[in-house]
This record gives sequence, C-alpha cells and structure tokens, in this order.
Amino acid sequence: MVRTLICEESVEKYVQSLLEGDLWDIGLVVGQVTEKKDFIVSLVKSPQPDNDPPECVAQVDDHWIGEHAKQVCHMLPGGLQVLGIYLYSTTDSLHKTQALQKSILSLLYRNSQSPFKRLHEHSVVEYCCLHISSDSKKTTCKTLDLSNTNSNWRPADHTYQPFLSNWVTMQCSIVVDHQFSVSKSHCTEYSFYKQILLGLSPLCEDILDSLALVNGQLKDSDDPFTDDNTRGKKSNRTPKQKTIVTIDLLSTTLGSSVKSEHVTVTECNEKVSLRGVIEGRACVNGKATVAEATSAIKHDIVHSLLNRCRLLCEDLLQSAEEIQESIPDPHLVYVCPRRVFTTAAYPHLVLCDYMFVDEQISDCVGRFSDLFNIQLTEAMIDADSEHFPTETDLTKPSRRYSSSSSSSLTSIAQQINLSVQDSSRISQITLLASLLLVVSVMVCVVVYLLFQPDEGEL
Repeated sequence: MVRTLICEESVEKYVQSLLEGDLWDIGLVVGQVTEKKDFIVSLVKSPQPDNDPPECVAQVDDHWIGEHAKQVCHMLPGGLQVLGIYLYSTTDSLHKTQALQKSILSLLYRNSQSPFKRLHEHSVVEYCCLHISSDSKKTTCKTLDLSNTNSNWRPADHTYQPFLSNWVTMQCSIVVDHQFSVSKSHCTEYSFYKQILLGLSPLCEDILDSLALVNGQLKDSDDPFTDDNTRGKKSNRTPKQKTIVTIDLLSTTLGSSVKSEHVTVTECNEKVSLRGVIEGRACVNGKATVAEATSAIKHDIVHSLLNRCRLLCEDLLQSAEEIQESIPDPHLVYVCPRRVFTTAAYPHLVLCDYMFVDEQISDCVGRFSDLFNIQLTEAMIDADSEHFPTETDLTKPSRRYSSSSSSSLTSIAQQINLSVQDSSRISQITLLASLLLVVSVMVCVVVYLLFQPDEGEL
C-alpha cells in the first residue's frame, strides 16, 4: 500500500520559495504519523556549519543533519516528530546521493530510540525523503522502512491541503514528588544519567499508565477527541480559533509502581529526590481519538522529564572540576531547566525549549532561530508556565544515606534534589493546620472532663 503524506499549505509556499532561491538545500520534515495517513506540518532548514560549509548536497555531513534532528526533536511537543528529510537539488544529484540519504535516515532512526521501550509505540520507522527538483520543478516523495535492514525505497504520494486549523493543542500539569535510591553496584556500573534513568523508570511507567480526564471528563478511548460534528466537511466558515484542551492525569501510585512481590533488599549508597511541577504540551489532528490524544500528552511529559535530567547531567559533566572544588558537600540541590513555549512560529502549533537558571530568554530566541530558522522576539516566548524555585523552596531533605569517600562527580552529584518548582509547601501547611485543629479539640475535651462536677456535688 502506497503511503500518503498530506502537506500543510505553508509547506507548498516554502517549496515555492526554494524554487525561486538557492541552488540547493537540505532540511528536516516535521509532522505527525497516524494509522491511515501522515501529516507534514513544516520543512525545517538545517543550519550550515561555521567551519567548512558544504557547497553541494553530496558534501553534507550526515552526522550534522542527525544532530540537528536530535535537537529539533527535543523542542517539539507531544504528537510531532521528525518524519524524514527534504532535498532541494537537481534530479541527477538525487540519484548520486542515495547512500547519503540512507545514512541520514538511519541516524534519525537510531537517535529517536528512547531508553524506555514503551515510548517506541508511536515512533517513526518508515522515514520519508521529499525531493524538490531544481531543474524539473517537480516534487517527489519516497519512503524507507528503517526497522527492516533489507527494505528498499518505496514511492509515496503527497498532496497539499490546509489542516492545521482543525488541530487541537493539549496542556497538562503534573506534580512530581519522586524519590529513589541508587544501589551500590549501580554507582560503579552505570553513568550518573543511567542511574537517573533507572530510578525514574517507575515514575515514567505510572505516567504512561495513568487515567486521563479530558476537560474534567472521563471519555472512552475509542471516542473522537474533538466534539466537532462538522469534521471532514468543507465549509465557508471563518477559520476556527485555536482550541486548547486541559488534560488531568490521575494515578493512585504515582512513582510507586513496584509491586510487593518484586521488592528486594539492596545495599544503597545514595538517595535522589525529584520534586516539582512540570508542564506538558501536545498537538493532534482533528480526527484523533481520545486514546491517541492522551497518549501524545503522556509521551510529551515523559520526554520532557527525561530531557531535563539529560540536560542537567550534561551540564554537571561539563563543569565537573568546578563542582568538585567549590562544593565539597556531597548533599547537593540542583535545579532542572524550566520549559518555555512559543506559538508564534506556527498559528496552531507550539514549540518548546529549556532554560537554565543562568540563561536569559534571549538564549531561547537564539536557539529557535538556529534550529528552526524562525525569527522571534522575547515577547513571543511564554516563560511563565513554569517557574524556578526560590531559595526557601529548595529545602534539602534529611540526610539518610552517607556518600562514598570518592571525589568523583558521581559521588558528589548522586545525592541530589532535582527541583523544578516546589509544590509541597501548601500541602504541608494544610496538614500542620489540621494537626493543630485536632490537638486543640482534644485539649478542650480533656479540660471539660477534668473540671466537670460530680453528680454528688450537685
């Protein structure tokens, strides 16, 4: 069966601009995969390296394109993925770069593999290559199944039509208060990031298994996600305003999915605490089901959680020497980067980035410009959805595990509190007030019984 790719109208305009401009170009195809058809929402131009830029398609470094795709994936919301690459070149150049095309798509496939297997359920396995011919002015498309090493190129159909006005954006906010211990064996066998991944595995499983409420309502998984009865019908109506749906995730054992029969006693060295509130965003097409939509937002939250920890671990490794010299106390508190959003690039889509404490919004604007080739201003960045914790929020947990005597980064950073923003202070105050109320009632009862006169005295 021939695969069908539906391209947004803005993609056609971008193709026309290529035909009127440069001699050659290469970039990424961003869109959404469904069972029946795929949607292409944008073509993202790959930046050229500062040192020794290529002069034609044949000189392109496949690892450079793969790294660009990797960074773009981290900035996409749930529901959107990198579906392949596009080439703007002559027809003869397309035939001569077959090996390069396969090499780039193979890198995209390998880089998309998540450490959690359940995140592979909706990952792309059949990548596309969209070719815009500079000599014939025609656009062709072909696909390659990367899950099968013996697969060959297959032709694919593509068409242009507007569809983003019918898409739906979801938002979700979850409170995380997860703690786990690092076994003594893991401290020597695995890297710090690998230790974090192992500890976060139960939390990620609970997020993926959680019950989702759509705008406060529980819906059947096979029901359509949107209630628009005119879906798929052509009309002369004005474009609909952007639709934002709130998703609430419910779980009775968030972060504690290990069953009692699987519990084992293990000698541990360190304890890791992850606390805060994180925001999720996802976009789905207007014909998506409830199961498809809620799966997209859950995957986005898990990806966001892993991206923050990955960025933090990379930052710690880069500044390992400074940390060892200036912070001798192994009982440390670190702040994960917060997530910022923008909808200015595409009217019905959202993009995201991660900003550390010592970064400015201008740094995010620069990354959007470099990776997506879009021009934004600081006012177009939503940096208020998440907040960094204050000094009083960063309350260190009591020390229960002694650290090893090693001066390596792992021994310093293993006992860590990865905070996005503290969300437990309100519940602590409420609990304290309740306890005081119970104590005061008990005191009143005791006083009444002590001073109540006997019947004989009356």
